[in-house]
Amino acid sequence: TPDAPTTRTSRSARAIVLRSSAMARRCGSIGTIRRRASAPSNGWKLKPQRLSKVVAMCPIRRSISASPSHASCRTVNVTASVDYRLRSTLSFALFTQISSINDFLAPCVGSYAVPERCYCPDLPTLSRTIMLEGDEAHHLARVRRIAPGAEVELFDGVNTHSQPARVIAVSNRSVELRLEGDPVAGREAAVELTLATALPKGDRIDWLIEKAVEVGVRRLVPLRTERSVVDPREAKLDRLRRRIIEASKQCGRNRLMELSAPVDWASFQNMTDGCTRLFADPEGPPPAHWPTLPPHQRRVLAIGPEGGWSDREREAALADPVNGWTPVGLGTILLRIETAALVGSALVLSRE
Repeated sequence: TPDAPTTRTSRSARAIVLRSSAMARRCGSIGTIRRRASAPSNGWKLKPQRLSKVVAMCPIRRSISASPSHASCRTVNVTASVDYRLRSTLSFALFTQISSINDFLAPCVGSYAVPERCYCPDLPTLSRTIMLEGDEAHHLARVRRIAPGAEVELFDGVNTHSQPARVIAVSNRSVELRLEGDPVAGREAAVELTLATALPKGDRIDWLIEKAVEVGVRRLVPLRTERSVVDPREAKLDRLRRRIIEASKQCGRNRLMELSAPVDWASFQNMTDGCTRLFADPEGPPPAHWPTLPPHQRRVLAIGPEGGWSDREREAALADPVNGWTPVGLGTILLRIETAALVGSALVLSRE
């Protein structure tokens, strides 16, 4: 705050730069603050006006105060109140004297701290202990360096709830956990949406998969169309399924999005009986004039390839106005596949 006194660090102060997925996962911040400097031997003065300007760059509710936590120096404490569901990267440097990184994280996250999430497809139903192995155990033990006593959250990818647990022992290849408390309700969307889309090229597929998970798509079906340029093989599909697990761990979804094998557009049209079928069409009505969607019914959204639907594909889909597909527009701007898929999915899921 402008009235706060100038803060001066001691000789043992160090610049702490938090730029990691761990901070984003714990705080779920929506701002990015970058500030780097080195503390000289005679100390470093941080003017309140400069501090206020740096912190103001982060659009979250915050309070700045200068208070002594050690007898030898004064430290800057930042209390941030954020919604942990908003995922981004929080990166800022504060000069202070602390014993560990957890001493700094505690006042920052407060009641918004969330435990590490782990994918465990075989959650026990009778036993209260579980031995976690494989990639998830390696991530906890070697990457996250989790210690006994820490809290974690397990989900099996099938049920909509997760199970709190506590770490009992950690080794190089396994982590022993004890289940605690009652299951925690998940964050599944009320609408069951199947996104049928032609896939983009390159790493844009990964971005599409990750954001489809975060938005709340229940199932994604890669389409083969006349103008498709990507036909993923089984190895790529397996890699994308691992991407789904990573995105689910981050965004808090407990039920994994289903990724189907690629299917021809003509065959897929016969696999959507009993669903509300929406056909993304540049000539369709804008979102404000979409028809009313039946509530509590499964919905399917079809997105075409980069070159657009062919005339034959479009005519076949819209030939029957009663039992066929309903054309819907996504705006006047031409969108890429991944952008159209995310915009369309968000619009469909928002109409409960």
